[in-house]
Amino acid sequence: MIEKKQSEFTTVKQNLSAQQKILKTALDDGRLPEEKKVAEFAAISREMEHLCEPDWQAAIEAYMDRLEKFQAAVADGNPQSAGDRFQELIDRKISCHKEYR
Repeated sequence: MIEKKQSEFTTVKQNLSAQQKILKTALDDGRLPEEKKVAEFAAISREMEHLCEPDWQAAIEAYMDRLEKFQAAVADGNPQSAGDRFQELIDRKISCHKEYR
């Protein structure tokens, strides 16, 4: 069972990374990412949330909070704000990885 969960975690992590690159490319070009891609990224993030260990709860909640702020910035149609919120989200992810690796 542990191997299955680890395999799922790895797959979700890879999918999240791939979507992150797509979003970053659009934002780096000064464009808002496609809403569909943002929704896919959010869905994969929720999968990650469900796979997280209980002791990661505070960290994933902080990540999900930043994800909501990013989604709101995209919905507002401001590429600069969306880029700033996306960077905050990525910074939170990096912080989480440093803490729990």
